[in-house]
Order: sequence, then C-alpha cells, then structure tokens
Amino acid sequence: MKSKPITLRSVPVQSRSRETFERILDAAITLLERDGWNGFNTNSLAEQAGCRVSALYRYFPNKESVLLTLTSRALDEWRSWYEDFETDLAVREDFIVVWHAYIDKFVAGIRNMPGGMAVRKAMLASPELYEIDRQDTQDLARRLAEVMLVHFDSLDRTRSELVASMLLDSAALHIDEALTLPFEKAQTLLSELKQMHASYIRSFSNR
Repeated sequence: MKSKPITLRSVPVQSRSRETFERILDAAITLLERDGWNGFNTNSLAEQAGCRVSALYRYFPNKESVLLTLTSRALDEWRSWYEDFETDLAVREDFIVVWHAYIDKFVAGIRNMPGGMAVRKAMLASPELYEIDRQDTQDLARRLAEVMLVHFDSLDRTRSELVASMLLDSAALHIDEALTLPFEKAQTLLSELKQMHASYIRSFSNR
C-alpha cells in the first residue's frame, strides 16, 4: 500500500501559536533522544510538550510530519555546511584538504546540533524521510559534480557526476556509522574514510 504524503496541517503565524509549535518540536527532540523513532508517538509527544493531543494535531497530522519539520531544518543547516565547502574551495586549491575539513565539519555539526544525532537516526528509520534525505544528497552531488568539473581537467561530465556520488554516498554511509561509535573508534573510522577519499581523488587529480 502506498504511504500517504507527509505534510503539515498549518504553520503558525501568531506568537502564542508559534511558541506552542516550537515547544512541540523541542519535545520531539527530547523524545527521540530518549526513546528513539520506534518509541516516538503523538500521545507521548503531547504529554512531553505539555499540550493536548488536539493542539498537536492542529499542526501535525502524524508523527512523521513532526519529523518532516525537524528534517527540513536539519537539511537547511547541512546545506549551509556544503556552501561553506564551496566557499573554502574557491579560495584554496587543495581539494583534498578542503574536502577533509568538510567531513570534519559535518560530523562535528551533527554532534553539536541539538537533537542532531537523534534526528539523523530517525530520518534513516523512516522510509519517506530517508527518500527526502536521499534526494537532497543527489542535489548536492549535482552541485559537487559542477565544482569538480572546474577543479579537475581530467574529468568529463559523466565521470564527475559519478565521482561526486561516490564521495557523498560513501561519506554519508561511514559518517552515519561513526556517529554510533565511541569517539576514538569513530575518529579511526573517519581517518580511514578520508584516506580512502584522498587516494581516490589523487587517482584523477592533475594538480
């Protein structure tokens, strides 16, 4: 059976309604961190937010729509980190150094973002939200491919698109794993990821 689209009922404009809306989202982060996606439900959310379930449903028709809002905010933040990567690369030619810094910034950013790790795990647990994340990654891959075409003369468009997807997909896979590991093990995994990427990039680099 095809799943229903994830939507919001309404976005509040008045100050009091906006406060309730934000309180619900803050409560959602608390519940995700405590109970995970499988233990997350609208009744618990309303209780945590200190509001009636009817007030919650005024804005969110289901638990997926709550996470849609958190996901959209997270993706906006993550896109800004990629834009920082593009800016840094424009003033520094060493692609590998800038790419490694981007990986570090992404990992640290998720760790330091309120609820970042819990939201990321929930995104991966929901097929609908995973698809939204996947589409966002594909958009970033297209942007990265354009950057690589300029930076590496040896790449044509077809291969630049493949390389961009390989870098982003492998980064996402191993970063998600690293976020579940103790810090030292995570750093070891990320170090291996960066070495692998560096070797790959050097294989077509002519700079």
